[in-house]
Amino acid sequence: MSSDTSGGFVILDTNALAAFEDQERLAAVRGSMRAAHLWIWPSSINALEIVRHENAHIRSRLATVLETLQVDRPLLPPPDDLLHQTALARLGGADGMLVDDSGFEWLTSRPENMSAEQRAEVVQTLDQWDTALDNAFTNNRQRIQQFLKQPKLGKTWDGAEHFLEEVWLRPSQLDDLVASEWLRLGLPNGPPSVEKVLEIGAWRLHFAGFGAALYHRVIAPEQSRKIQAVDIAQLVYLGGRSRALIVTRDMAFLKVAIAATATYPSAVGAMSLTDFLNSSGAKAMG
Repeated sequence: MSSDTSGGFVILDTNALAAFEDQERLAAVRGSMRAAHLWIWPSSINALEIVRHENAHIRSRLATVLETLQVDRPLLPPPDDLLHQTALARLGGADGMLVDDSGFEWLTSRPENMSAEQRAEVVQTLDQWDTALDNAFTNNRQRIQQFLKQPKLGKTWDGAEHFLEEVWLRPSQLDDLVASEWLRLGLPNGPPSVEKVLEIGAWRLHFAGFGAALYHRVIAPEQSRKIQAVDIAQLVYLGGRSRALIVTRDMAFLKVAIAATATYPSAVGAMSLTDFLNSSGAKAMG
C-alpha cells in the first residue's frame, strides 16, 4: 500500500490522540477538514509512542484511535526514513514523496496481543532513535558548545524565529552538522551545499526544529525543559506541503514547532490541541 502525500494534512502529536476517542468530536473535525481538503495522517512515531506507554489499557485505547484515524493510508514513515527519501529524491532531480508501508502498521492492531519481548524491542527502537538524534545535536557539536559560551547570548536575538533566521539556518553554523547528518543517514557522495539542503522542506524543518529547541532550552531568558528529540523530529512530516499543521498538547514543544515552521515559506504551522478543536482545525489553515 502506498499513498501520494500531495494536498494538506494534519499531524497529531501522540499526546493529542486521546481527544479523538469521542466519535462525535472526530466526525465534526473531519467534516470541517474535509471541506478544506485536509486530513489527519497518523505516523509511525504515534504507533511507537503508544506501544511505549506503560499502561496496557491506555495502549489499547490509543491504538484504537490511531487505527480509526489511519483509514486506508500507511503510517507516515520514521523521520529518518523520510529525510533519506527526500534527499535521494532531490539528488535525482525530484521533489515530494510517496509513502509506502512504514513497517509499523501492525502496531495499531490489538497491541494487547504483543509479547513482552516484542514491546521491549519497540521501546528500544524508539529510545535508540531518540538518542541518535539527541547526540547529533548536542554531544557531536563542539561548535555549538563554543557558540553557547558567548556572553549575554539570550539578549542577542528577539525570539527563536529571529535566532533561526539570523544565526542558525546559515552555512557557517550548519555546514558540519549537515555533513554529519548526511553521513548518519547513509546518503551517498557527501551533501550538496547547505543552501541546497535547506531547500528540501523536510531537511529545513529538521534543522529548524532542533535549532528552536536549542534556543528555548539554553538561550531564551525563560528556558524550557528538554523535549524528546523524536518529538521534534516529527516536524519533518510538514516538509514539502503547501498546507500542513502539527497539533500538540505539549506547550514546550509547541513553542519549538511554531518557531521552526515560521521559517518555512508556505502555510505550514503548529497549534495547540485546544485551539485546534475550538477552530475545528481547518479554519486555522483556510
